[in-house]
Amino acid sequence: MIRIKDGYKIVLEDGQTLRVNTVEQHWQPGFNLNSTELIQLQRLDQIGKALRRIYYLLSLKDYTLEELQTKLKQKSFDPAVITESLHIIKSQGLIDERNIAEGLLDKYTAHKPEGWRRIKARLNIKGINKDIVAEIVDQAKQRNEFSLAWKIGKKKYAKLLKQSKPRAEYSLYNYLIRKGFDIDTVNRVINKLTDDELNGTLE
Repeated sequence: MIRIKDGYKIVLEDGQTLRVNTVEQHWQPGFNLNSTELIQLQRLDQIGKALRRIYYLLSLKDYTLEELQTKLKQKSFDPAVITESLHIIKSQGLIDERNIAEGLLDKYTAHKPEGWRRIKARLNIKGINKDIVAEIVDQAKQRNEFSLAWKIGKKKYAKLLKQSKPRAEYSLYNYLIRKGFDIDTVNRVINKLTDDELNGTLE
């Protein structure tokens, strides 16, 4: 048994090396482990490996708990080890799903504007808590649902004007609905576009 920076390294008779954070007081060099103690050591070793993998991943970018779970599964960690490791990470406050969701929402609305239904679905796919997703999307929706739809609709409408006006409005309606905007918002956008065009104020 060797003391290392963040725990202990234990070398078994068969050459297997285990790395754990803590050891029992009676575990000394040359001590014979019983089967229960060996299983406990192997479990602690696997949890340590899983945690080191998680810390490495989090040093690169933010991950949700579900994304970390997927990453650990890809490395063939035991399900029980994954569960306990994620519980430890969560208790350490290293996963802030609200902050992750808000960051993704800003990204989705800034770089590739979409309707809230689609944005909500994309956040849910990330595995973020559904209550958190619903709350931040509702808050953002109240702030700028119309302005976002207007920005997208105005740009699209300019391209559709090669068609007849009724056809352009019909195409724009379907386009905005597919983008995830609700019917009332879509109708407001189309009505404003029509009014601005009629008044000569559509830029």
